Amino acid sequence: MANPLVVGELARAEPGAVVVAPEWPVGPERLGPVALSRIEVYAPGARIVAITGTGEVEVVRSTRRYFLGESLDDPDARIMVWLDPETGDLGGVVITEEGEFELAEVAPGGMSPRYAL
Repeated sequence: MANPLVVGELARAEPGAVVVAPEWPVGPERLGPVALSRIEVYAPGARIVAITGTGEVEVVRSTRRYFLGESLDDPDARIMVWLDPETGDLGGVVITEEGEFELAEVAPGGMSPRYAL
């Protein structure tokens, strides 16, 4: 389960900030400490456009925040997390020697969402 306090830190993190989560999903039914670094996926001044039958239409940028991470227990594990601070939607991927795992909400709609790999 993703700790709500850590999720709050992720929502407030500025690009370049590192958030350490002491218990984060790092494998099926396994939690461990991770360091998540916020990255900016848009270049300064970048525009997103859709080409339509009537020309270019600017598309609003996603409000998601993206993080690259590493397990503090397993240097070979690779982690990518995204969070939409407006909706609270959280997702991601963990790649380890065991395989690739997607972080997904397993108890949607509850007061305290639960996530698992």
